[in-house]
Amino acid sequence: MTRNYPLLILLSVVAVVVAVVGSLVKQSGMPFSFTVLDARTAVISPIHGLSLPANLRAGDRIDLPLLDHQARIALAQANLPAGHRYDINVRRGAAEFTVPVTAVDLDSAYDEAWIVWSLRSLAVLSGVIVLLVLWRGRDRASRYMVLWTMSFMVGNAFFTLPSDGLVGISATVVGWLSFLSARIGFYLLVETVLGSILTPRLRMGFRTLFVFSLLAGASVFPTGQILFVATGWAELLRPGYGYLLFAGYLIPFVMLTVGFGMAETPQRLKLRWMLWSSIVFLFGVCMGDTIALGLIPSVIANYLCEFLGLAGFVYAVLRHRLVDVSLIIDRTLVYGGVTALVVGVIAAMNSLALRATLGPGASLLLQVVVPLALGIVLHRVRTYMDMVVERVFFRSKYLAEKTLKNFGRHCGHIESLQRLLDISMEEFQRFTRSPALAMYEATGQGYRRLRAAGKSGYPEMLDRDDPAIVAVRAEDNAMELADYRSALGAEGCIFPISVLGRLRGVLVCANRPGEHFAPDEKKLLAEVIREVGAAWRILRARENEEVLRALADGRLEPSAARDRAQQMFSEMGSAALQSA
Repeated sequence: MTRNYPLLILLSVVAVVVAVVGSLVKQSGMPFSFTVLDARTAVISPIHGLSLPANLRAGDRIDLPLLDHQARIALAQANLPAGHRYDINVRRGAAEFTVPVTAVDLDSAYDEAWIVWSLRSLAVLSGVIVLLVLWRGRDRASRYMVLWTMSFMVGNAFFTLPSDGLVGISATVVGWLSFLSARIGFYLLVETVLGSILTPRLRMGFRTLFVFSLLAGASVFPTGQILFVATGWAELLRPGYGYLLFAGYLIPFVMLTVGFGMAETPQRLKLRWMLWSSIVFLFGVCMGDTIALGLIPSVIANYLCEFLGLAGFVYAVLRHRLVDVSLIIDRTLVYGGVTALVVGVIAAMNSLALRATLGPGASLLLQVVVPLALGIVLHRVRTYMDMVVERVFFRSKYLAEKTLKNFGRHCGHIESLQRLLDISMEEFQRFTRSPALAMYEATGQGYRRLRAAGKSGYPEMLDRDDPAIVAVRAEDNAMELADYRSALGAEGCIFPISVLGRLRGVLVCANRPGEHFAPDEKKLLAEVIREVGAAWRILRARENEEVLRALADGRLEPSAARDRAQQMFSEMGSAALQSA
């Protein structure tokens, strides 16, 4: 994927600034919450932890068309500058009067504390996702994920910007447009991840539904805010209209659900995480769009569920390669973090123990024994933590590596060449979880495919001077197919099967969906392939020996002897070419 570094730097700066501002935001606004009942009326309710202003009671009605422009903009805003005063026209029964209301700091309110900390966490997490996928993403899905999360965090930032007046309504409009853009990014992400799972007709149907849902959402937000500020007509601000906006997320979610049902088993794991994360995230969006639980509970559910949903997407990106990211989290990194944590704990406890037990006159022996005892105890803690890390984070990988290593030690004792090749392909596919593998043997005419697994589509014969073959022959190391214009394609890795410096064949492994092979995987696979190559050479030598012995004893027909001799000559010729 071609990278535009000036654009990446600009977007990164924006993401960092928005995340920092979002994490430091102070919530301020009206000292009450309200719900729009109809085009002309809203009802006041208290915020838990705050007292209502003088002359206001729970259940008072706000006469929306009678409000001045400043008050309308203030009611359309999520965050107001503390200390600004607004005149609110109120009806209580038959009485009508105006109450001056001052925007207050809401951080001290019990309900608002949940909102503030959820919003801050959401801003930081969104920034992390944008930076991770922006710099390490390598496919179209990563671009769409950046569009989704970037638009989402920018929308939240404009909504939480303390402002009123013309700046305030402008910020609200930009915030809603950013949320609409986020829906576009989410839809494109889902469609790209599903790829060929959906039929063209099904994809076109979902696109049509999404366009209609997006237009319906745009007709309500920010149109509703603009009409309310301009005329006082608040019909489109009623909570029920939020479902039209929510449909912009619901359509791609339905598409994801359908695609999950149609996907094959290898693709379902990352789609399953994407599906469950989407359910949590969309529940939060629904609460924010519809205020179904009431204003404060809905906003709290909105931010908390959006945070948890995005956290699930982070896990899907890092663990299951939801999008193609060139980031490897291996055991060395995790164990290094565990070691650093344990060393830090040792240092802290050592310092505390020395302060608590060793006075100024403590003996030298005691000063040595106390830190040593702490070190012995915490060494056991580190060993236990390593076991937990191995079993929790890398258990499946550990077991797969153990199985492959055992096969590498035992493959030299297999007596049948055909059985060796069959078992090798089974073990390689089980370890790599690759959707397609193929094993090629060097012959005088080129490289002949001996075995294939999965939906490979790899050719039966390869030219001796295929670019990937030439690279493997020159480097005697695993090579990425993306770096060469090979008949094997551009997605995968090619491993040499070398014995005594001679390239006897190659193993081709297609990349897992959205994921490249990690360096430790390549290293272990290359080691076992060398063992297989050595066993292959020994078994082929035994076969040739048997042919010569049968020929010498007269047990082999002349025609069969000629065919076998030609095959042996072809193999020796290929070996001579490799050694040359």
